[in-house]
Amino acid sequence: MKFTYGTHIPINKGIIKTFGVSNVLELGSGLYSTKMFFDNVEYVTAIETDKCWFDKLNNELHLTDKHELIHHEVNKSDVENQNIDVENIKKYINFYKQNNNNYQLLFVDHIIGMRVPVLNQMHDMFDFIVYHDAEAHIKGYNYKNFIPSDEYMYFVDETYPVKTAFLIHKKYKDKIEELIKNIESEIIIYNGPVPYKPKIIEYTPDRWKY
Repeated sequence: MKFTYGTHIPINKGIIKTFGVSNVLELGSGLYSTKMFFDNVEYVTAIETDKCWFDKLNNELHLTDKHELIHHEVNKSDVENQNIDVENIKKYINFYKQNNNNYQLLFVDHIIGMRVPVLNQMHDMFDFIVYHDAEAHIKGYNYKNFIPSDEYMYFVDETYPVKTAFLIHKKYKDKIEELIKNIESEIIIYNGPVPYKPKIIEYTPDRWKY
């Protein structure tokens, strides 16, 4: 499970460490991700659509006025739907936006049909964007339809079978070398005895359709 559900951890921790991130919006909560954010970031809002999973985390995590876990009820038919109705997409995105709290980092790891709409319509509201299962366009996530703004540098961590993509606003371009070093250090820590070799790839516009 660690190398399936938690492979984004080195990326998120590297970004937090390098840029001093203090405010995160997480779409799709998890035992690995939400706890890591709560432990490392001052302000976190995690939004979860699965009520059973929400209840489980609500009982296991220490929630405060700075660390929120919010249940977002969506249509049952949209949970596994790759092509959510345009009006529902608009409604769900408005829900995310109403929780705006000067977030710096957006982490996307929630229902299939909302990942690309969120990335396309919201990524330019953040300095840092991370999304998990970045190889998963073959399973219906359709990440190939996400076109990042040219104001961002775009990377994919191919260290693990389950990949993680991340965007960094170009105003931070002078710290990219430091970021990559911090991510590689976090990968080594995360690996433990498993010898995965760090592999961070920068994507340019001609490679966005990966």
